[in-house]
Amino acid sequence: ESEGLASDVEGESIEKANSKEMPAAKVAEFHRASRLHFLGTWRERFECWRAAGAGQMPQEHTEQLRKELAPLWTDAGAALWAHLDMDCFFVSVATRDAAKAGDSSISDEVPAAVVSGLGPSSEICSANYAARRAGVNTHLWFVERAMTMLPTLRLFPITSELLRSVEDTWKQVYQLLVAACNDIP
Repeated sequence: ESEGLASDVEGESIEKANSKEMPAAKVAEFHRASRLHFLGTWRERFECWRAAGAGQMPQEHTEQLRKELAPLWTDAGAALWAHLDMDCFFVSVATRDAAKAGDSSISDEVPAAVVSGLGPSSEICSANYAARRAGVNTHLWFVERAMTMLPTLRLFPITSELLRSVEDTWKQVYQLLVAACNDIP
């Protein structure tokens, strides 16, 4: 107690008890697959990536984007706005990856959601527009409730592969935004 840690009934610190149940390998695995850890550390990884100048977009893509945007830059007083729906971003990447992997049943019109797990109390993390039109969104919180409302909802559990794919895709989006803003990050 002198260290200010909460104690259980036997007087052993909760921190010590939890460390017995959660070996370092399990903590590392949790961090690899935890969307909250991923989101919490994303900015640091992104800033390091950006500072290193890594992963530059191919020149032909940049040139094509600038060519398409050139008419918008002619008016010196005009502003260019972009709306990025990051709540839908995770599920968009998940459905894109599923289609690339050969899942022909997935499309923008198939209600889908990224979930923290497949259990009934798992959380809805991201829902696409088709799911939102049917009433499924992140405010529902639980998979069980969402599946009651929409039994055909496609569920994509968060995996470390999905998290990395989301991060890689965001880097591509960022590069497109920089190119669209005349290389002003």
